[in-house]
Amino acid sequence: MLHFGIQAPTPKGDANEALALDALISNDLDWAPGSHCARHAYFVFKNVRAMRYSRFATGYSAETISSLIKQCAATHAVGGKLVRTPAGYTGTLEIYSERSPFQKTYDSPRSYFDLLGDMDVDAMSFLDVAPSQELANYLRKSRCGHPESIADLGQQHSWTSAPPKNSRSTKRC
Repeated sequence: MLHFGIQAPTPKGDANEALALDALISNDLDWAPGSHCARHAYFVFKNVRAMRYSRFATGYSAETISSLIKQCAATHAVGGKLVRTPAGYTGTLEIYSERSPFQKTYDSPRSYFDLLGDMDVDAMSFLDVAPSQELANYLRKSRCGHPESIADLGQQHSWTSAPPKNSRSTKRC
């Protein structure tokens, strides 16, 4: 799982929302029909020293990603960009694999969880088989009653050694 970049044309944008998207997509890909007994995507890349956030701050390098895929004995890497607009979220999904790379842009603003679900469905369809309509609907469901906890999840996802001392939200999903 590559770290998603964020582009926020409004002051409300939070890089931690993009980091949460990494964790959520990684978890959701476990629902893919071909994922049975496969290694969890986030686990594979988590401890690789070369996977430092600063390395991908300005974008992805296909050569670097190819090297990381080989180093981790993985079959693919998933990443992209999250864009927060006043009307909702848009973004780009990028998948690097042994096959040709996959890229899809989501231009129509939508809720965070609708975008997450759309990316999940497209990633599953590219990597394996399209999920059932029931699973697709489930993947688009909001999993959180408190939007600020999305950024909290991203902040936890970015921990290097210790959890942050001050979390913005005391309410959890």
